[in-house]
Amino acid sequence: MAPPMLTSSTARGSRTCPRPDRGAPEKHQQDFLSRFTQVESRNRVAKKRERLSVLEHEAHREGLKRVRFINRRYADETKMNVAGIFSKWKRYCREHRVGEWREALERHLTREITMDFFLHVCEVSRIESWGTSQQYILQFQLLYTNVTGRRMDRNDAKEPYIVQIIPRPSAVCMSPCPLILVWGGRKKFKALSVAIL
Repeated sequence: MAPPMLTSSTARGSRTCPRPDRGAPEKHQQDFLSRFTQVESRNRVAKKRERLSVLEHEAHREGLKRVRFINRRYADETKMNVAGIFSKWKRYCREHRVGEWREALERHLTREITMDFFLHVCEVSRIESWGTSQQYILQFQLLYTNVTGRRMDRNDAKEPYIVQIIPRPSAVCMSPCPLILVWGGRKKFKALSVAIL
């Protein structure tokens, strides 16, 4: 037996639609869920792309070698900061016989060279605060990114923050036990720990 028809009239005319069976709401929910899952599974299969083969991956890598990426445009102050740390880096490479500045930055930059460079900056520039030393570290990371086209190794970039350089050439922080230093009775610096060189 066909379900009873429900007739509704509108301004455009009358529509006839089947009246839902009010006796079994669980069946309607099951029907809805089964239709919904069928539609979703069809859509999921249609959206899924096939994986590339090994040869297609190789061709993709070759194509990426020809892509020219857009260089960033920095503000004038940022360019001045990079130029300042660049002159310090060239001086460090020349005085400490690290090698040519670009090669030292691209191929030979290690954690030890990075930390020694910041000790050199503290000696030469007479840094008096933690904030200034952190700004120099950030500027050096920016210089590294500009020259090499990639970011600095995260472990090497974090090490100068962990082992902070105290603004005197004779002391460098070494281990993580808390200590407060007083220089000349005026300034207090919270340091990790100090090893006098």
